[in-house]
Amino acid sequence: MSPADPAEKRGLIEGYRSQVDALFPGGRVPSRAEEYYTHAEAYWATLGNVGLRALTLNSKGIVQHLAGRHQEAYATLTTALQYALEAAIPHYQTFVLSSLGDL
Repeated sequence: MSPADPAEKRGLIEGYRSQVDALFPGGRVPSRAEEYYTHAEAYWATLGNVGLRALTLNSKGIVQHLAGRHQEAYATLTTALQYALEAAIPHYQTFVLSSLGDL
């Protein structure tokens, strides 16, 4: 399958969502999750790794979404998408777009 194959994309999205469900069962988010993602994102910024910044911000945006802070989540996820596009890694872009779709 190629990265453009819809079945592969669907599989990536379903796999990611199952990871989120495993980390946050019933939408319960650990109280310090957002703080940890903020620290991780700063670390990736120091290293200049825009791809992993995108994934970390995606996770942070999901936490904000689950906490009901939709405007913050949107801002975080749109920044994540910018980094994912800059990294030019299609499946990172797919993860962030899925999160924006969920929002």
